[in-house]
Amino acid sequence: MSAGDYDRAPVVAHRDPNRWFRLGTTVALFWFGSILAVNGVLSLYLIEGLGFAPLSAALIMTGSSLAMAMTSAFGWRLVARFGRSAVVFAIVGEILVILGYIVVVNLIPREYLIPVLVVLAVLSGVASGFVDAPNRVLTLEYAPAGANGVAAGFLQLSQRLSATISLAAVSGLYLGVLGSSTEGYGRAFGSRWLSASSC
Repeated sequence: MSAGDYDRAPVVAHRDPNRWFRLGTTVALFWFGSILAVNGVLSLYLIEGLGFAPLSAALIMTGSSLAMAMTSAFGWRLVARFGRSAVVFAIVGEILVILGYIVVVNLIPREYLIPVLVVLAVLSGVASGFVDAPNRVLTLEYAPAGANGVAAGFLQLSQRLSATISLAAVSGLYLGVLGSSTEGYGRAFGSRWLSASSC
């Protein structure tokens, strides 16, 4: 390839990407950061609010990771059958899970709280499995012609930027609420999760 060919090589910044690529990248941008922020707040709540050891808190959240790994393995089949509608339904499901987190943290007695959190974590993992990997495949399918590698790198970059901003912002807001009221773990938990879901 000559120098002139390199000058003409399509790059995401120089070519108008397909609208489906833009949509998928936007979904990945907000989804990745929001999920990390939600799990970060849950970790802080379990350790700081409920007094669990870090390892115990990790075990409570393990179901989410296992569910995500399992559903990611066959999530593409569902997406191949129903298209982007499957991803949309999974995102809606995750929003309902976040609302469920907020309700149970503020209303359910502690003796019943952990089993419910485990169930919600598993449901969150299922939703993630049907969003993350399938959306990545659907997005890169519409990458600008001849710029697949650049498109994949741009998609990864958007996720990393989202993760950095969301984790810092939501964790800071959570701790800020606690700074004004050390008894307000449930209130801080709920308000910061709403912030994460709106990201």
